[in-house]
Amino acid sequence: MLKAPSHYLLLFLLLIYSCKSKETVYQVKTSQYTFSYDSTNSPSSPTLSFLEVFRDSLNKNMNSVLVYSAQSLTKELPEGNLGNYCADASLRQAFVKCTEMKLNAPDFCFLNHGGLRASLPKGKITIGNIFELMPFENELVYMEVSSSTVDSILNWIAIKGGAPISGIKFQLNNKKVEQIKIQNQPIEKEKKYKIITSDYLAHGGDGLFFLKQESPIALGIKVRDAFINDLQQMGSRNDTLTIHKDGRLIKIQ
Repeated sequence: MLKAPSHYLLLFLLLIYSCKSKETVYQVKTSQYTFSYDSTNSPSSPTLSFLEVFRDSLNKNMNSVLVYSAQSLTKELPEGNLGNYCADASLRQAFVKCTEMKLNAPDFCFLNHGGLRASLPKGKITIGNIFELMPFENELVYMEVSSSTVDSILNWIAIKGGAPISGIKFQLNNKKVEQIKIQNQPIEKEKKYKIITSDYLAHGGDGLFFLKQESPIALGIKVRDAFINDLQQMGSRNDTLTIHKDGRLIKIQ
């Protein structure tokens, strides 16, 4: 697994804090300083020298190209090429982790549409692009749930008007779920299904309160790293990223 360098965390620390719901007011005392710098000489301060190296290293890593894309990937509902890719990549990478952990193969994956924060461009896709797409520290988790819980998840997706999904296909008809197929098979009422999602959703985020009663298993990979790994593997094969809408989630009316 490709691990993000530790200094990436500094870059997104402020973003993480900004997402907290509790608002705290601080008194801040500020002072203004003036630094003189002779452009003919190298910085004499060890701190300034360190920061220059830090900045250059960060820029180099963020600008690393993972793969080339044949088209831009954008958010759409009920189905979009960006959501399709993200769900497919999550399921692929989760499958590898489940094999390593000797867990039964997952049946399908779902993510939340709002969690995808940026489009992916046509042409070069960099690590920086993936951090813009998924700036959060959410991780992939595995859950084994009943078919009734699957129904509740699909009803949640119907209310939302769609979501990134993989391994499952269905239709939305006036916010009602129809024609459900999981791994190309009709849903079975007495069967337990193995699903992949983010820890945020598994712990009840975005209104999925009923999932709090489940027992998610952490797969040890961030959602963002799943995307990076998947694209890096694709790039190492000299493949071009090409994603299309395939009718996995159709809205009738």
